[in-house]
Amino acid sequence: PPPSPEPPPPSPHPPPPEVQIDDDVREAVSAMSIEQKVGQMTQIDISQVVSYTGNCKGGFLWADRRSCQPELDRQKLRTWLSQFGLGSLLNSPYASGCVGSVCGWTAAQFRAFVREVQLEAAAAGVPPLLFGLDSTHGAAYVLDATVLPHQLSVGATFSTARARQFGAIQAKDTLAAAVPWLFSPELGLATNPLWPRVYE
Repeated sequence: PPPSPEPPPPSPHPPPPEVQIDDDVREAVSAMSIEQKVGQMTQIDISQVVSYTGNCKGGFLWADRRSCQPELDRQKLRTWLSQFGLGSLLNSPYASGCVGSVCGWTAAQFRAFVREVQLEAAAAGVPPLLFGLDSTHGAAYVLDATVLPHQLSVGATFSTARARQFGAIQAKDTLAAAVPWLFSPELGLATNPLWPRVYE
């Protein structure tokens, strides 16, 4: 008979460590339907659950930027929670720009919004929503937070200590707004200059 093939060489990479999952998490996930699991993995922009106060007439959303300000639209949120089991919200309603002279919420205003959303989630019987915020150069969507250089600029310093310091500032300012998940730092290498948003 022909000789047996050589066994493959051992992988140079160790196997990943086994992830420890708390029993209450396993129990909650195992009790979910496929639809509920999909809902929990769904993240929408915060603009999908806000309406605008004041004079928002006209074809352009912010026709009157002096009085048109975002606020939680409970009916929209309840629809997302009851029909889709929404799991996560992203960003600020000011992500597209200032509305009049207002360019964002303070940390206290963010906390109040997050609290109202979580109360609605509890009333709907779904898990608390996970909030995320693009804090790629400081918590720029939180008023009075420290704005930092874009990450490409931080990388150009070749200072890991400075990058760590900036990360701590971003985390503190984002968490002050009751948002525990910040989309930062961006550690990907831009190997193709045609990719968009390389500056971040």
